[in-house]
Amino acid sequence: MNDIKMKQPIVIVITGGSCAYKTTIVQLLKNKYPDKLLCSAESATMLMANGFPDYDHNMKQKAIWHVQVCMEIILLEKAKKDNYKVILLEELWMV
Repeated sequence: MNDIKMKQPIVIVITGGSCAYKTTIVQLLKNKYPDKLLCSAESATMLMANGFPDYDHNMKQKAIWHVQVCMEIILLEKAKKDNYKVILLEELWMV
């Protein structure tokens, strides 16, 4: 059964507030299972750390959502192509 390619990887989302050890957990799992686990960076951190304007909370949330959706699509295609078993997404829980 191990030689059969999976059509759909398992998707796990790690979410929580700031300083909730999300990145630490992702890094530990990524180091332990490098050939089975495909990881994403946190969308909010990617945008905010690279100068995305923080003037309008609603627009910021929409931008984060769009980046996350695009990233999930890209990772899903890569996981299928390269036979990753699990996609691990890290997301900040924002209200």
